[in-house]
Amino acid sequence: MHEVDSFGRLSRRRYWTNRVTESVVGVGGGAVIAAITLIFGYLLWVVAPMFSSADIQAGKQIQTV
Repeated sequence: MHEVDSFGRLSRRRYWTNRVTESVVGVGGGAVIAAITLIFGYLLWVVAPMFSSADIQAGKQIQTV
């Protein structure tokens, strides 16, 4: 199952494969967390103004002939 040498350690190739895999998975997890944070921030930016009070202002008067 594991590539273990006679001293009970992983082989050099397996060690580096594990290290690279840990790094890639860590970066991928960080990217997912960053994406979720950006999506939440965008939704907050878009949805939050819907809960503020409304203002009505008079528009320009258009004269017709």
